[in-house]
Amino acid sequence: IQGNFIFYDNAAVLQTPARMFGVVVNSKMRELDKQVQQYKKELTDMVPVTVRGRMFKKPEGEEGWEDRIEIIEILKVTAPKPEDNDVIKVGGDTLEP
Repeated sequence: IQGNFIFYDNAAVLQTPARMFGVVVNSKMRELDKQVQQYKKELTDMVPVTVRGRMFKKPEGEEGWEDRIEIIEILKVTAPKPEDNDVIKVGGDTLEP
């Protein structure tokens, strides 16, 4: 599956053109987060990725996105197009000191 990935404030999301997935936070997700860091300018930048995973619905009574994905394999991480990360900055969440 291809989409834009972000891990911020202990929540991970994979956004595809059709759906938004809550990503299971596990060792494979943390590995993906390390790989996307080289492409992020801001903490809130989303990075294009291609992954294989197990998709399922969120358990009854849990908060979060209805659709979930557990990443099984990281296939590709690419640099985002600058126009895809156009946001209005409100705070100081940058990766620079």
